[in-house]
Amino acid sequence: MRISRLKIRNLLGIEELEFNAGKFVHIAGPNGSGKSSVLEAIKAVFKGGHDATILRTGTDKGEIVFELDDGTEITKIVREHTSDLKIRRPGSNKPLPKPKELLDNLVDQLSNNPIEFLLERDEKRRVDVLLETMPIVVDLPRLQQISGVSLPPNAEHMHMYQLFDHVHTTVYEDRTGTSRAVDEKKKTIIQLTQAMPALPEGVVGGELELEAKLVEIDANKDLSLTEVHEKLTTYSNAVQANIATVTAAHDESIRKYQDAMDSEIAELQKLLDQKRSEKLANIARMRAEQSSAVTELQNRISTTTARADAKRLEIKKSHQEARGPVEAQLNILRSNRDMAARRAQTQETIKALEAELKQLEADVERQNRALDAINAYKSEVLQNLPIPGLEVRAGKIYRNGVVFNRLNLEQRMNIGIEIAKLRAGDLGVVCVDGIEAFDSAHFEEFKRQANNTDLQFIVTRVSDHPFAISTDQPSF
Repeated sequence: MRISRLKIRNLLGIEELEFNAGKFVHIAGPNGSGKSSVLEAIKAVFKGGHDATILRTGTDKGEIVFELDDGTEITKIVREHTSDLKIRRPGSNKPLPKPKELLDNLVDQLSNNPIEFLLERDEKRRVDVLLETMPIVVDLPRLQQISGVSLPPNAEHMHMYQLFDHVHTTVYEDRTGTSRAVDEKKKTIIQLTQAMPALPEGVVGGELELEAKLVEIDANKDLSLTEVHEKLTTYSNAVQANIATVTAAHDESIRKYQDAMDSEIAELQKLLDQKRSEKLANIARMRAEQSSAVTELQNRISTTTARADAKRLEIKKSHQEARGPVEAQLNILRSNRDMAARRAQTQETIKALEAELKQLEADVERQNRALDAINAYKSEVLQNLPIPGLEVRAGKIYRNGVVFNRLNLEQRMNIGIEIAKLRAGDLGVVCVDGIEAFDSAHFEEFKRQANNTDLQFIVTRVSDHPFAISTDQPSF
């Protein structure tokens, strides 16, 4: 189906326009004469929705009517706040239900302007325009398999460029994160290895054995101290008993002597005063002897006590000398035990990190392979474009092995027309604006090739002549 007749009223710069539409409709005129208004009015029908800005200034209602070659009539009425779309079949005054859905089935992408592609000077942008407008089928399960990432829910509606960009970016970012994790794991392993305690050395024996040795040394000390204490106590008791015996003997002698003295006093009262001094001196001497004997014995106790204290110090010193090395060894053993435990724990940590590192490195390798596979599949897709002989290699467009810029005029025009054919729906209408960029030779070649297709072209071109519409007779 094609447009056979077109009516426009009160839209943009057009007050009222009606013309028959042939296979190639050429709208020419100076700037501001209404050429683009015709194309914009046509586009307003197919893109749907409401756009009050296309109403002609000062009017409250505008419309555009397409009459198709099979008698179908498509009408869009635009008011300030609403737009209505109606489709009527031949012989029926009743509009069809769901007009927008019916229209979408007729049109894939109206106004796929091949001029944009042909006039683009930037090579990369020309490739983008080509791929953005070209229907390219991507094997979604294959792309998901080679990339290893989940595709978006709307993947089947995304353009090939968007899909490949999505999976490539996702895998690239995943690889970046994995590579960062690999570096962090390596640094952590190096730090743990450098900080790991050295192997303990210089200690013989087990911890229980050394603890038992300490108990034995303590017991020997207690036994030696007890023995010294018992000997000292026995000796002191013996000396005290001796003191008591000596004291008792002297006390008895003194008592007897005093009794004898008292007897002599009675008998020798006269001699008492003479003898008293002598006897008292003897008593003093005897008390001195007693004191001397007691002092000597006490000195013996002090001497023995001093020897006992020295022995105690000797025993304590010997005990400390015996205990010190064992305690030092035990402390070293306990420290080594803790160091060994920390070392074993560090080794386990390093082992786990190395396993994680190995997995991360495998992930990086897998992601590298995925990126290579994505790029390879993308290249494969671009080498099988739906236009015969057309392919994209290294960011350039080739046809039959010749780069686009070296193709002749006919070949370049043919590619532009082929692009338009690919995206045309059942209605097959292509709107082209800006064709004045072509010189006469280019324009005639474009028109020739357009007429060789089964599409309908509506083109606008700036000219110095008044606004005019020329159209070939329908020849579909």
